[in-house]
Order: sequence, then C-alpha cells, then structure tokens
Amino acid sequence: MESKLIVLSQGPYHLAVFKPHNIAVVGGPGVVRPTLLDLARKIFGHSVFPVHRLDRVTAGITIFARSQFAKHAFEDAFKKRLVHKTYYAVCEGRPEFTKLVVNEPLKKVDLDKRRKGPVSKQVVDKTGESAITNLRVIKQIDAHHVLIEAHPISGRMHQIRAHLAHLGLPIVGDKLYGATSSCGPHTIALCAVAISLPLPKGERLSLDAREFFDPQAYIT
Repeated sequence: MESKLIVLSQGPYHLAVFKPHNIAVVGGPGVVRPTLLDLARKIFGHSVFPVHRLDRVTAGITIFARSQFAKHAFEDAFKKRLVHKTYYAVCEGRPEFTKLVVNEPLKKVDLDKRRKGPVSKQVVDKTGESAITNLRVIKQIDAHHVLIEAHPISGRMHQIRAHLAHLGLPIVGDKLYGATSSCGPHTIALCAVAISLPLPKGERLSLDAREFFDPQAYIT
C-alpha cells in the first residue's frame, strides 16, 4: 500500500492531506493499517485528530486538527454546515439533467454479515434521515460515462454514492451501489476535490485538489 503522506496545507490548527484510494482515515476492527491518521501522526506527532471521514474507497482532501481546541472548532463547523465540499464522480450512464438538487432521505440498512465487504449501505426511504446533494454535469466523457460534480449539503454516510445510484448513475467501480464496472482494489471513481472551511481564529481555508483527479484513469 502507498504509505507516503501527501500534505496539501498545514498551520497551527490544521493539517490537510490528500487521501489516496484504498486507505482508511482511522482505525477500527478489521481495518488495514497504516491508516491515514497513522501516517499523519508518524510525521506530525500524536496531537493530530480526525474531524471528518472519507470512505476507504474514496480519495480526496481530508482535514485533521492539530489540537483538541481545533478539533472541537472544526467539528462544530461541520455540524453547523459551515464547511463546503466539492466532489468529482465518474458515473455510468447518461443523465437527463444539467443541474439537479437531490432531496431524498436516506436510511441505513444492514447487509448479510456472512459476506465480505461493507456491513451496511444506504437506501432512499421516506422514513430515513434528510439528505440533500447538489449535482452538476461537467461533461459526458463518452457514450457510457459522465463526469459529475457533487456538493453534499448534509453529511450522511455514502450520501453521494446512494443519491447517484438512485438516479441510475452509479459511480464507476461502486458495485455496492449497482455499478457494473470495476476499478482498482477498494476504489471507486469518487474524489473530494475541494473544500472550504473556517479556521478556529476566524480565517477561512480553501483548498483545491483537482490536479490529483484524472477521470480517464477510472475508465477501462
């Protein structure tokens, strides 16, 4: 596994890194080590704390706090929806929209524990939790693939993945949500390419990592 930490930005309160596919942000039962947090703490010490998560299969910008004070401040910003996130996804299909606001509640359902892989997934269900995602088509890559920009307003587990699958546009490689194509191990064509969030002392941090995302790399 790639073990080099890609640092995008750092300061007294934050550490921003680019997470590759196929690495977990934090540890847990059955999680392959090292995690992204392990790599960050190896270089920057143990006063590094996670404040949000990306799925193992997803790449992109990940923010860590450099103190407990910063951790609480960042978590509060996420809770109050003061953090603006942009994702790129290469999806299967041809959408019938240019822009779309998906306002569909999501409900977590458990999967068969005897199978390998994820233990749960999200489904659109009127009894679920509120979930809103803004979508914009960037370009139709070819007859079977489209590049979509997604802005999740809420922060539900697998939100972008579930909403795109509900529209009949599963993300390339995301077989949990109906994709027929494959990518590398523990990889789907989804990347957190930009983020903007307030720092604890009032300034705002804006980062862009589109240079790390090549849509063609996911199309076989």
